[in-house]
Amino acid sequence: MTFARLPGKDDFVRFSPEFGQRYLVTVDVEEEFDWTRPIEREGYSLEAVEAITDFQKLCEDYGVTPLYLVDWPVISDPRGREIYGALVREGRAEVGIQLHPWVNPPFEEEVNQRNTYAGNLPKELERAKFFKLRDAIAEVTGKQPIAYRAGRYGIGGETLNLLREAGVLYDTSVRANFDYSKAEGPDFC
Repeated sequence: MTFARLPGKDDFVRFSPEFGQRYLVTVDVEEEFDWTRPIEREGYSLEAVEAITDFQKLCEDYGVTPLYLVDWPVISDPRGREIYGALVREGRAEVGIQLHPWVNPPFEEEVNQRNTYAGNLPKELERAKFFKLRDAIAEVTGKQPIAYRAGRYGIGGETLNLLREAGVLYDTSVRANFDYSKAEGPDFC
């Protein structure tokens, strides 16, 4: 992936001291699996999905509204649907999209290292998987998600056009100074 230019000093926003501290807390919420084993569509667990309620309470105690980036196994599970749907409807959290293509329908691609990066998929398949997940989140929460993170930071040449089309305002897929090219992923160096 190549970028046109690096940001210059005039590209950065400067806030007055009265603006105060601002931050965004994002939490990846995904299926549990063993990264030392081959990647599979099945064989994952969702045992920890309910444990997020303890973290949510901690956030609320500090006045933080977290942004949970959820994937298909979580938002399609009845427990995940109940928890994240209620948090958004009650205004206690936001939910964004995290696309893990190997566990997100439609299942048309071979499960291999290269295809774990959504940006490596054919354009129409990345699109189909993305909208399937986005629509499921919108159905559960009653809101269109406006934030995205490609699972494994796997954005590709068409990802930004897809996000623009979907009305996604925030993308957190870039991991500065990391190179995933040896595993057939993007290079952010």
